[in-house]
Amino acid sequence: MIIKYYYDLYDAALSGNIKWVDFFMKRGANYYDEGLSGAIQSGSLEIIELMIEKGIDDWNHGLYAACLIKDAELVEFMIDNGANNLDRALYGACVGGSLEIIKLLEEKGATNWNSGLMGACFGNHLNIVKKMLKYGAKNFNDALYSACEGGHLELAELMIEYGANDFNTGLGHACMSGSLELVELMITHGAKDWDFGFISACYGNSIDLVNLMLDRGATDLKKGLDAACKNGNLEIINLLIEKMIEKDIKIPNTLHVKFSIHAHTKTKTVKNI
Repeated sequence: MIIKYYYDLYDAALSGNIKWVDFFMKRGANYYDEGLSGAIQSGSLEIIELMIEKGIDDWNHGLYAACLIKDAELVEFMIDNGANNLDRALYGACVGGSLEIIKLLEEKGATNWNSGLMGACFGNHLNIVKKMLKYGAKNFNDALYSACEGGHLELAELMIEYGANDFNTGLGHACMSGSLELVELMITHGAKDWDFGFISACYGNSIDLVNLMLDRGATDLKKGLDAACKNGNLEIINLLIEKMIEKDIKIPNTLHVKFSIHAHTKTKTVKNI
């Protein structure tokens, strides 16, 4: 039961709804560390205080969240209470774009500039990207993936200038972001893993990119359907079911697919299930 409500407590705290937090806690949810993270991101002081009152085992969740929302006082509070995962915190600070918190983490001993580069590329902060490069960050492919997933063309191009060359993986992240410009950039540089791009587009909810990857030669409809069902995009689900029926491919009867197929069959007749 506790595991069942793990993410529910986080999501309830993230919504800032104290009634939902109370609802899940009464049903056994006690992952207060994750609840603290959600509460910090929502800005709910009431829920933050409740999670702390219940007892925090790992303050690193709170530290990361505080870095994301650029709250330097909360960052110091989390560190004072024992948070010590400075590498993850640095990533969060670079996503958030706070130079003040980045400096604070440096003073506390953070040195993973590669992590910082990834965060800055995902958060679209060119000034911090340059800072991480100056400090010696060299994980250009990882940073390319982050820029692509964040949907940031300029930073993706910059990472390519620095030597990033894994364009197939970049294609997947670009498809997940829904950015046609980034997809075209990856293809221009030789990306050809259409199935990876297709599955990522299905998960990322871009039907235009789903169709583009199919036109390019993607064939793994089952994994695409699985990805689309996880995000519940009925438009993509319906498209893939039609494609599978046309090709006489058996539709997986897995638990998370059932609901989507049920919704589809209100207007369609699905065979071969």
